[in-house]
Amino acid sequence: MNPVQFLGWLQESPPILLLRGANHLVIEVTEVAHVLGLVSFLAALLLVNLRLLGLGLRRQSVPEVAAAAAPLLWTGLGLTLATGTILFLSGPVRYYLNSAFQPKMALLALALVVQVALYRRVVRLQAPSAALGRAVGGASLLLWLGVGLCGRAIGYV
Repeated sequence: MNPVQFLGWLQESPPILLLRGANHLVIEVTEVAHVLGLVSFLAALLLVNLRLLGLGLRRQSVPEVAAAAAPLLWTGLGLTLATGTILFLSGPVRYYLNSAFQPKMALLALALVVQVALYRRVVRLQAPSAALGRAVGGASLLLWLGVGLCGRAIGYV
């Protein structure tokens, strides 16, 4: 079974048919929640990355900024991933065949690896080296910007 066949089967499964047959407001509310989660996540991420890049909040240590931003960052990320999954399931074949979707998923996977494996380690350091902070902060911002741009492109390609 190839991916399109599997997604076609998934798309026709009873829970997904129920989702697709729901009132249009269900998807619209999910889209709003997706954007709210994304804004929360990106706002927190931007604060920490600006600190890592040495462009703001210099009076606070990196761990202080990261700790203050962590609830918003992880809640926003969780909400974004949960609602993004629901949105994907509302039309998995359509999304999979969209030329912007697969680059978005690749960037998302890479961004999550950087976020969980590298970013979390660096923000725990009391004084990460400037080069390390700039590298991790820059990579994080670029990856998440790419995820957002590809996600936005899904509606246009």
